Amino acid sequence: MSDVVERTLSALPGLLGQHDSGAGLGGGGPGRVSATSRLGGLIRSITALASKHEEEKLIQQELNNLKATVSAPTTTLRLMKECMVRLIYCEMLGYEASFGYIHAIKLAQQGNLLEKRVGYLAVSLFLHENHELLLLLVNTVVKDLQSTNLVEVCMALTVVSQIFPREMIPAVLPLIEDKLQHSKEIIRRKAVQALYKFYLIAPNQVQHIHDKFRKALCDRDVGVMAASLHIYLQMVKENSSGYKDLTGSFVTILKQVVGGKLPIDFNYHSVPAPWFQIQLLRILGLLGKDDPRGRGSRPNRPATQAVYNRHAESPSRKQES
Repeated sequence: MSDVVERTLSALPGLLGQHDSGAGLGGGGPGRVSATSRLGGLIRSITALASKHEEEKLIQQELNNLKATVSAPTTTLRLMKECMVRLIYCEMLGYEASFGYIHAIKLAQQGNLLEKRVGYLAVSLFLHENHELLLLLVNTVVKDLQSTNLVEVCMALTVVSQIFPREMIPAVLPLIEDKLQHSKEIIRRKAVQALYKFYLIAPNQVQHIHDKFRKALCDRDVGVMAASLHIYLQMVKENSSGYKDLTGSFVTILKQVVGGKLPIDFNYHSVPAPWFQIQLLRILGLLGKDDPRGRGSRPNRPATQAVYNRHAESPSRKQES
């Protein structure tokens, strides 16, 4: 068996929440052991098959078993969580498991933190933003956005930024706007990502909060600032003249990035935040595209020159020369 499959199997206990003491060999309840062994056994069985026909037969048998389990009134939320993971794996292989979609929504609504996490994950993978069942998740998302638990808020913001019905945006928009002022940077970052999703699918519904986008651009957290660049790149593409007053801000950010002012975690092969640089250069290029003063006098030239100088001084560039 390949190393990738073996590493996947070794990570399954963590995915299924087996962090309690005694959950290893000889310990833990039988439900915990079966959660790993059943999914691990399914993966091992599939990798050992010699033909597509055998795989289809095995997966169909697995789906029949899962359908009976999730439909049983005695199935616990813990067992439902394990079934969702196996259903996700079957769908990843290209086999439809539509009978489990409603149960994924119920798991996100009723489970504890880990079970809700698996439920939200399954929903985001199973459904698309126009799926009729997604409407059943709106109240759960609203409730979790109002939660005092940061994990629940993060899960709700994540699913909103991935899939959410356009017609239900007004139900959550005020709550997400409030999250832009949250004390935790991960909440502010995910809120910006959710608003970016809203801008893509319903731009007219977020026109009134452009001032808050500007605050996100100047946020003290690098991740929040970076998330706002996606929104600005899209808006500048559509109307560059409306954001020329922000040219100085983009130039300043680019200078800080090139000057190594960001945490070293954002570096890639000694290059400071190359993806940020690309985003910023695209934005500046669009802002200066129709500038009548010409290329030489644009205010972003010092910043772009700094990028070129930094690239010329990079170790990889020196090796090439």
